[in-house]
Formats: sequence, C-alpha cells, structure tokens
Amino acid sequence: MGVRGLTTYISKRSDRYLEPYELKCCTIVIDGNNIACQLYNWFSKCNCAFGGDYDKYANCVKEFFTLLLKCEVKPLVIFDGGYETKKLPTVRERLKKKLQTAKCVNPMTQSKLHVFPLFMKDVFMDVLRSLKISFAQSDFEADSEIAAIARQLKCPVLSYDSDFYVYDVLYIPFSSVVLEAVKYTEANDKSVKYYISCSIYRIETFLNSLGGLDKSLLPVLAVVLGNDYIEKQVLQNFLSQIKCPKHRSLNNTQRQIVGILEWLRNEKLETAVTKILSHLKKQKRSSVSRQLKEIISGYKNTSSCLLPYLKISDAGEVPSNVDDCSINFNIKHIEAHQNCEIESIESGEENIQEDGEEEDDEIEEEKGAEKEDVIEDEGNQQSEMFDSHIGYCRSKNSFLKEHGSQLKKTDESERLSGTSSQEEFNVNVSVAEAIAAVSKEDCLSAFDNILPFHIMDETLKTRTKIFSLEVLHAFAQFQSCAYFINHLNALLDFPFPSCQIGHFYSGTVIYNACMNFKKRSNVEIYICKHILNFRSLRLLYEVLFSKVACFLPKLFKIDMLKKTNQKRKKKRTKKSATLSEKGVNLSENEQNTDESESSEFAEFMKNNRFSALTCKS
Repeated sequence: MGVRGLTTYISKRSDRYLEPYELKCCTIVIDGNNIACQLYNWFSKCNCAFGGDYDKYANCVKEFFTLLLKCEVKPLVIFDGGYETKKLPTVRERLKKKLQTAKCVNPMTQSKLHVFPLFMKDVFMDVLRSLKISFAQSDFEADSEIAAIARQLKCPVLSYDSDFYVYDVLYIPFSSVVLEAVKYTEANDKSVKYYISCSIYRIETFLNSLGGLDKSLLPVLAVVLGNDYIEKQVLQNFLSQIKCPKHRSLNNTQRQIVGILEWLRNEKLETAVTKILSHLKKQKRSSVSRQLKEIISGYKNTSSCLLPYLKISDAGEVPSNVDDCSINFNIKHIEAHQNCEIESIESGEENIQEDGEEEDDEIEEEKGAEKEDVIEDEGNQQSEMFDSHIGYCRSKNSFLKEHGSQLKKTDESERLSGTSSQEEFNVNVSVAEAIAAVSKEDCLSAFDNILPFHIMDETLKTRTKIFSLEVLHAFAQFQSCAYFINHLNALLDFPFPSCQIGHFYSGTVIYNACMNFKKRSNVEIYICKHILNFRSLRLLYEVLFSKVACFLPKLFKIDMLKKTNQKRKKKRTKKSATLSEKGVNLSENEQNTDESESSEFAEFMKNNRFSALTCKS
C-alpha cells in the first residue's frame, strides 16, 4: 500500500532514524511481492524488453536466499493474495499505466521503464520450493499479516514498503542491505561465520526524536497523506489547515509530513480523527470514518492465521506430533487474477481448427501414447540442460575462467563433421534417455555456440526500428498460454508436474535465436551443423523434434504447405512471364488452381498463430 513520501523522508534522515545492523543467526519475515520486484529491478540484470530472462532472474533469487542461509538467517516469505473490492479501481488504474509502459519498452528505454514479466512471481516461488524455504500467501494484502508474524516471533521484517515505518515492528529497508557475506568469529568459537550488513528501523527511535509521540497516532499520518484506500484529495480541506514549514529544500509532500507530525504531538487518537472528519461534508463523514477505523485497526493487527501454514508457532517450532494442516498455495485466490477486463470473443468458431481427415483408431492410440511419453519425460526432466552440467554462466569471461582448462582437454574427435548433418539417429529412445546420454564435455563445447544468444545486440539500442514487435508478441502469446495452463494444472491439484519456466525460458535467447533462424534457408541443418554439432546433443535435438512433430502434426503440415506454395509461386511467375512475352494468357484452370491452393493454406491458418494447439473434441 505505502505511505506517500515517507520513505524519502526517512532516508534523508537515515543517520537519525536508522541504526547499523548485522543480519545473522535469526528469523526474518520477508515481504514476498516486494522483494521479488526489488531483486528483479536492481540485481537480476534482465532485459525486460524481451519478455523475461527467467533464467537470470531465477539465479538472482537463488543467490539472494543462499546468502541468507549462509548467514544462518531463516527466511519466512509472505505473499499478497487477491485484491479487495475497494482497491480494484486503484488496481485497474495501475494496470492501465503498466500497459502504456509496456508499449513504450524497447532495448533503448528498458533501463528507465521497468515492466515485470508475467512469470516473475512464479519463478520466485519455484526457487523457494527448490531451497525448501517456508512461504505462504495471504487472502488479501499481506502487510498486516507480515507485521503480525514479526511481532509474534519478535523478528525483523525485510521489505521496501513505507507502511512498515508505521507498523510497530523491527524493519530492515531493502535499500540498506549490502548483499555480501561478511566474515566474523566469536570469542568462544573459532569457526568462521557470516553476517549481512544493513540498517534497521525501530519505531521507538523515530517517536523519541519527535518528542515522545504516541505510536497509536502514526496510522493517522498514513491516512492523511493518502493511500490506496483513501485518496489524498478527499482530505485536502484538512491538509490545507496544517501549518507546514517553508523549507526550500523540502518538496510539498515532505513539508506536509513535518507539519502533520508536529500537529499530532498535541493530539490523541480520538481527537485527531474527530478534527479530520470535521473538515469533510456531512454526507461523506460516515463512510470516511468507517474507512479510517479499518485502516487504523489494520496497523494494530497482532495475530496472524498464517503461522500454522509456515509450521511455526509464536512459541517456536511446531511439535512433531501435531498434524500438518498446510494447504497448497499454488491455488491462487480468484480475485488475484482479475488483472484486466477484455471484451468477450463473439464467436468461438473463428479460433477452432476443424478436423481434417479421419484417422484410424490404431494411429490415434499410437499418437496418444507418444504424447503421454513426451509429457512424462518432460515432467521428470526439469533441470536446465547446460546449467545442470556446467553451472550458471552468462558471460564469456566467467565461462573461460571456470571451464577454460577443461575446454582445452575436450577431445575434438567428439565433434561431428560437416557432412554428418545427414546422419540418422535412433529417435525411438525416450526424452529421458536422450537427456541422460548428454555428456558434460559436449555441453562445454556447445555452450560457446549458445552463449552469444544470451547477449543483447547493442545496435538495438540505437536502431529501434529493427526491433521486431511481431516476434516479441508471438512469444508473449506463448507465455500467456503457458501461464494459464500452469494455473489450471494447479487448480486440478497437479495431474502433471509443474512447469518451471526459469529452467528453460530466456526472452533474450529466444528473440536472438528467432531472428537468427529467420536468415537461414534450412533451420534444422543450421542447428545441427553450427549450434548442436555434438553427438549427444544432436541426438537429444532429433528426439525432441520427432516427439513435437508427432504431437503437433498440423503445425508441420502448415509449414510444408508454405514451402510448397512458395516454390510453386516462383515457377508460376517464371511461366507467366514467358507466356506473356509470347502474348499468351493463363488459362482459367490454372487461375482456379492458384485460388484453391491459397484458400487451402488459409483454411489451416485460421488467423490464429496457435491453431495447431487446438484439441480435437
């Protein structure tokens, strides 16, 4: 939610309100949504213009929590849930602004305009699961739950939300955290330990600097300055009566904060609320009074219903004989996904791929078995191929530093010759068997071919016209499909393993690869000869290609029709040119043939990029 201007006010007086702190050997409650965004913005080094470098982001999140665990800090992560009805207008306005921002993002503007990718929160949660870190999701906004848990466990909160300056909790602003492990040793223990340097906020220090202001009055400051529930303009008449200092170094909001704090020193909670309401029109007083009470009580919440799901009680760890009452938080609150409203599709027939030829039952059964094989194999193989063999590397220098000596020792005889692109592989093996056959040596050798795809072309920053929005939009559609498939899978209690997109999707890699492949006359030969030109990787590629070809036969039929039509078009052009020179016109039969071929191709496309994914009824 946030209190307007309070973060800036505190940070400019950090020497007065914040204390140096060593984060170590403790429990900490983390504002999941907030920290997920902060890590993405400041530390992930992702190219947001390409729709999400989830591999980089997943690695960034993993490094952050690994650092906490190294310092013996136990993180408890709490996420926001659905939107309350009264907050929906604010949410809609923010989403409209995000949509406008997304339209303006490109490689040149991405450093200034930040757009969070669709799967950011999902990737964040996937990393938490992999590290076995406890997390839970609130029904609605999580700030009061986070504060209540921190009070019960007497531990600090990590976030970058000004609301926590108002809650009576120990608060570590994320901006003060230095993400490095500092070594130290204790007098009684010679073993080396680590801590994270940061700053901590204590509400007592803040109140004492104001002459002992009553802590129950701080929520009034949050209300008067305006938040997501009460607009600042509603209380504009009251604000105009506050005497504000005339410091040129302060902006209007900062002056108002100083003036309100000075006014509150002489007030009690009841009198302060009464005076605020007295400046409103009578017809508005009852509704605003109710909102004021709800907001103020929210800042005073002392208990949380989420502790059992974190398997922690306010007295410590839950005894082993207590039944597990946790639930699966992958099933999101329904209102959490009312992010946008679109007009209903008028006719579903436009996006339905009609069945073509009827196939034999035996063929259908065989294809069904192959599809199940693909799903089963893919579900059991979640590790990213190269990272699982050679570790996380995204730069040439780090790759050579880590694996340079091994790379030199790689036997060059392993490399396939240029003519071996025609070599046939046994594609009847399963995907799991093909993955298991991939060697570390082949990954090391091939990674040098793949590494350039991880790097954005710098010319895109100056020549934005060559930045293809069409390609970007196609993969955005793919992400949208994958997003809702993932959530449907969760809603059905995971009949299939969850798709962890951080293990295989990088927007920069996919964009670069797509633009590269568009230049090639034969993409398959190019991949086999110049990228995956190593035996075990080539086998895996052939196996995956054959599985997908069986899984989506219409997609490949469309592709073949495209190539055939292009060849025929060239021949017809040459033929018509020759005949026209002789004064001969094309016959009606030939023209009809052209029209039938083009209509046949249009029938397959149906103006739907994903028509080949349509299930048969």
